[in-house]
Amino acid sequence: MFWLGALTACAQAPPPPVGTVSPEVGLHIFSLEHDGQARRYALYVPAAAKGEPMPLVFSLHGGGVELEDQIGARGRKSPFKLWMELAEREGFYVAYPEGRPGTYGTPTWNDCRADCTVSSSADDVGFLLRILEEVAAEHPLDRGRIYASGMSNGGFMALRLAVEAPDAFAAVAAIGAAMPAVSGCAAASEPVPVLFMNGTADPNMPYGGGTLGNPPRRATERR
Repeated sequence: MFWLGALTACAQAPPPPVGTVSPEVGLHIFSLEHDGQARRYALYVPAAAKGEPMPLVFSLHGGGVELEDQIGARGRKSPFKLWMELAEREGFYVAYPEGRPGTYGTPTWNDCRADCTVSSSADDVGFLLRILEEVAAEHPLDRGRIYASGMSNGGFMALRLAVEAPDAFAAVAAIGAAMPAVSGCAAASEPVPVLFMNGTADPNMPYGGGTLGNPPRRATERR
């Protein structure tokens, strides 16, 4: 990750220690290569970032949602932009990662559903942990307050993080999601606080369990 720092008159001045510099505030989009694939994510740095360790929240999109939609680019409305307002008020970083195309050609997360036929097979746990370490290398993080919140497919992915990376995440939130009936992941090894937010009238995520509906549409059908 890179940002523009202030110019200095002393050419021999040593660079500031990693993780303690004053970062450029605002929303920035980055790319990295993970597992042989080009991946993207956005990072929001609040004005309160002044060198003290702060929490980090991952906002995981639902199936079929591209990064620009999640952050409210392209002139589209996005409720997940509110994370940036909260970050300014409360003082934390926000990461918006993007999944890999699944069966329908749109971004998805490889969550723990072993019977899912639309999600990608990417190493998403490794990708998200890679983002965590990349952000931590450039910004001072409170490693005891790293969180993940996801909607739908992103909620399932947040639950996978709780199962497979409990040491990295203090808590996760799953919105419109649930634990999979047929899991491809190992059983959780230790408890992690989880917030579930589901609607009783949700037609795509049955409140009482069952088969999910409305898979992500193909990219050609969304334009």
